Amino acid sequence: MRALLLLAALGACAKPAEPSVDEGLRLFGAACARCHGNEGRGGPAQGTMPAPRNFHDATFQSAHTDAELKEIIRHGKGAYMPGFAAVMSDPDLDHLVAQIRRFGKTP
Repeated sequence: MRALLLLAALGACAKPAEPSVDEGLRLFGAACARCHGNEGRGGPAQGTMPAPRNFHDATFQSAHTDAELKEIIRHGKGAYMPGFAAVMSDPDLDHLVAQIRRFGKTP
C-alpha cells in the first residue's frame, strides 16, 4: 500500500510532458490555419479587419512571452480573434504556443 502511495505521489510531481510537434500542428490546423495560414505566415486583411499575424516575424516573437501568447489564445483579441478557452485545455494551449514558437524559428 505504501508503495502505491509513493508511486502516486511521484507521478503527481513528475515534470509535465513537452508539447508535441504533431499535436501542435494538428491543433494549429484545426483552430488557427483558417486565418493565419497553414504555415503561420498570416494573410491579407479582410474588409475592415487587420491582417492576421505572421508568426515568423521576429519582432512579434520577441514581443510576447509564452504566458502572454497563451492568454491571447485563451481569451482572444476582441472582434479580431476569438478566444478558445471553451474548447481547448491548458495542455492544448501549451501545444499551440510551442507551435507558434516553432514558426518563429524558420524564416
